[in-house]
Amino acid sequence: MRVSDLTFFIYNSQFGQITISSNGKQITSVSLGAKKMSGTFTPTKLTNECSTQILQFLSGDRKRFNIPILLQGTEFEKEVWRGLFKTGYGCTVTPMQLAHLIGKDNTYRNIPKAAYANKHSILIPDYRLLPASKFEKPSQESKVRMALRKIESKFL
Repeated sequence: MRVSDLTFFIYNSQFGQITISSNGKQITSVSLGAKKMSGTFTPTKLTNECSTQILQFLSGDRKRFNIPILLQGTEFEKEVWRGLFKTGYGCTVTPMQLAHLIGKDNTYRNIPKAAYANKHSILIPDYRLLPASKFEKPSQESKVRMALRKIESKFL
């Protein structure tokens, strides 16, 4: 992938700004907030479509994304992300349940780290993974995950 093929653009949403990047064929990342990425700062048909689908999702008009995304990570991370795709809209899973779903019961301790390593905020539903501990300190990311779970449960 050449840097000249990369584009990114910043869109507005009810969660604030969202930066979406693309290699021209797939979405390479979705980040909450305004971020400077590699490539040219310009909207494309693909980043515009991704933004539209995210806004539809946030308003309850979309339950699944139909956009090509580039999964960049280890094989284990990709398995975890595919498992998250299998969890239904409005459903949540614990790390142990997700480990069982992907057929790797003994890896449940590694599930949260792998789930949250994704570069496609909102598109990969890592927010469906419940915290491993109820005693976790709320971070900005965990507050966003809770808000996304609330959106899904609201539109069931």
